[in-house]
Amino acid sequence: MEAFFKHYDADEVYHIKPEEAPREIGLLEQRKAETYPQGREACVKFMKKCQKKGWPFMVKVKKTRPATFYFEVEGDACALTAGELASFFKHYDSDEVYHIKPEEAPREIGLLEQRKAETYPQGREACVRFMRKCQKKGWPFMVKVKKTRPATFYFEVDSTAHVLSDEERDSFFKTYDSDEVYHIKPEEAPREIGLLEQRKAETYPQGRDACVRFMRRCQKKGWPFVVKVKKTRPATFYFEIDRSVIFNAWGMSSFYENHPANETYHIKPEEAKREIGLLKQRTGETFPQGRDECVKFMKRCRKIGQPFVVKVQKTRPVTFWYEVDK
Repeated sequence: MEAFFKHYDADEVYHIKPEEAPREIGLLEQRKAETYPQGREACVKFMKKCQKKGWPFMVKVKKTRPATFYFEVEGDACALTAGELASFFKHYDSDEVYHIKPEEAPREIGLLEQRKAETYPQGREACVRFMRKCQKKGWPFMVKVKKTRPATFYFEVDSTAHVLSDEERDSFFKTYDSDEVYHIKPEEAPREIGLLEQRKAETYPQGRDACVRFMRRCQKKGWPFVVKVKKTRPATFYFEIDRSVIFNAWGMSSFYENHPANETYHIKPEEAKREIGLLKQRTGETFPQGRDECVKFMKRCRKIGQPFVVKVQKTRPVTFWYEVDK
């Protein structure tokens, strides 16, 4: 399956729904002369799996002679669910611990597939998807073994990876009420981590470990952040990313740029759902930032309470841009 998670260059790209897989299998079988570098049988198996799992996929065509066809998973179609991903951030007891580099993930996937009798409480398929994600993101991870009969295997993000689950990360993009606010530079993160470790009695609703991983990530990425303090007894501490880097932090820098427009509309977070619906209705218009990316952007804005702007250029067809409302 590894070949179907890569990104291939193409002259044409077709987005296929899971229920359309049988049609595409039929087309493959009709194309006797065309080239399928991933293997014809492997492509058929891949499409059947997509149909069964409900994963959308892409058919990419290179206009060689004869034409060359590649198949890819669509975006994060087979990504881990929030519940699955959270399980890889927990700490499990073990008799043995192995630290795995991202590039060693294929080897570990192979070992998992060989171990037919062993137990994987997090789910075999979820563990495979987790390791592929680690390989793609460059995250080291751990394999923990309990010497039961048969042996039990757990997988965890390596604490040195400085990564957060989706649920944890979202908590640092919200806005919290406070009595005091401190603006922290990225290079000051070690000092703040030390202060957190000294505060044994204080409360950290986002989770102490998650706050440490957040600050390490800010230090690594060069992101300023905010420490907010509520003067409860004991004191309560919240951490937030500096709003100026919020969308760069998500790899969404184009939504922070200033795009030219003939018309500008200011949208409240609670209106995002309506705007997503309008985007889906505009089938002929142009969205240079990418339709899927614009939908993700609006969903994020709605989730964290961030107002945004829709900018319209009166081209033919009309062009739409989305930006953070600064």
